[in-house]
Amino acid sequence: MASEYLLNNAALHHPLWSFSLALYARPGVAAHLLARQEEYHVWINDWLLSTWLAQQNQTLCSDFKSRIASWQEWREANVLVWRAMRQGLDKQQSPDAYRKASAIELKLEQLDQAYLYQHHRRLAERSALNPKRCLQLSLQKLSECPERALLSTSELLLSEARELPLS
Repeated sequence: MASEYLLNNAALHHPLWSFSLALYARPGVAAHLLARQEEYHVWINDWLLSTWLAQQNQTLCSDFKSRIASWQEWREANVLVWRAMRQGLDKQQSPDAYRKASAIELKLEQLDQAYLYQHHRRLAERSALNPKRCLQLSLQKLSECPERALLSTSELLLSEARELPLS
């Protein structure tokens, strides 16, 4: 399944990826999301997808986790393995190995987003709610984070995403 995406490099470049790169580069966003990932074991790509969808007045479908269950196995076998490997490297002692592991992890994250983008229509639902509420609902479906953490994350993501193009 994953090899199909790797063979078609065009599938790796899509509006969600462009939006995510721009949002992640905004001041404070990367540090905030990495802290949430570390603290609550969330998937940043799911949160970025949720933000992109919320900007279009959409939420994740209620059975999002079950719809991506087989893909979740791929994530755990690939993304988490490379992340653990990279985190186990000494950045000072092995800068080349660390840089290569980081590049591979980023490519796997891009592959993960290609899957999410290709399937986003079946993973999302239209909503009459405003983007802030759409994002809050999606984040609640994704994690067991305390309400306060979800609110601060949704406020940061939406304020930083406001000016970014969606396509």
